[in-house]
Amino acid sequence: MKTILKIISEVTGEIFELWYKKRQIRSKIACLERNKPQTDYDNPGYPLLTIDRLLAYLQQENERRQILEDKAKTNILGITLAFSAILASVALVPRITEAAEHSPGWIIWVFWVFIGLQVFGIIFLLLGGWLALHTLRVSKFYTWTLDDERSITTDEARNTAIKWYLQINQLVHVLKANNLSASYTCIRNGVTALAIAAMLALMIVAAATAG
Repeated sequence: MKTILKIISEVTGEIFELWYKKRQIRSKIACLERNKPQTDYDNPGYPLLTIDRLLAYLQQENERRQILEDKAKTNILGITLAFSAILASVALVPRITEAAEHSPGWIIWVFWVFIGLQVFGIIFLLLGGWLALHTLRVSKFYTWTLDDERSITTDEARNTAIKWYLQINQLVHVLKANNLSASYTCIRNGVTALAIAAMLALMIVAAATAG
């Protein structure tokens, strides 16, 4: 059953799985934001870590954010280049239509499969680009600032505040990573559909030439 669900998720570009996970993560973020610790909180109830170590974790999350956003930008660039190929293939549709009309009857079915794959590929590339852009738009990020340093004076309160920042940032980065994963899947589906469509176009032209 899990294998079937995984296949369905891959074919649909992980869109429905992404929607379900996004609801869960946003709910957790909202819960954390409703329970933001007070700056005068002095009893965290867990062992304290050094401020330097906590700030190092916070910096790691910042680096993770930059990596995810760089990958999203690469996806957008790839889709931009892919659409050049799409425009070229769309321009060939009249010629392929003419070739299909002068081919054996079964080629008509191949032609409609070609059109369907073209539409399927374009839709998934658009979805992949939209998800990549959405990865960049999820911009919420907490960092330790000079104002925090001035207003939060005890080590206990600083530990609590920085750990709260880390929790929010980690959840936001999971959102970004999920969007990026779905973007990759959609792009893969779109490129695969367009590649198969290109092979079918060659088959149609070859059949027309042979006929």
